[in-house]
Amino acid sequence: MLALTGYLLWLLENCVKYMTKNAYIQIALTNKSFFPAAWNAFALVIKHAHRFGFATTIGVMYMFTGCLLVGSATTGCAYLFLTN
Repeated sequence: MLALTGYLLWLLENCVKYMTKNAYIQIALTNKSFFPAAWNAFALVIKHAHRFGFATTIGVMYMFTGCLLVGSATTGCAYLFLTN
């Protein structure tokens, strides 16, 4: 029960941080106060959830490809350095 409560609090904290970050972005863009900006940010995320999901998926694929590329290049260079 304690672990579940800790996880739920961690999840709530991350959601609040994400929404606060988006609210501050909305404040900078629209010059509104915090609550209307937070509501606009929430509505924007809900309205365009598919776009956010797609962008996240593309980002994950690029990160995976980059990790493979860097790991392969490092391994290849180390192999060439050690065999010569």
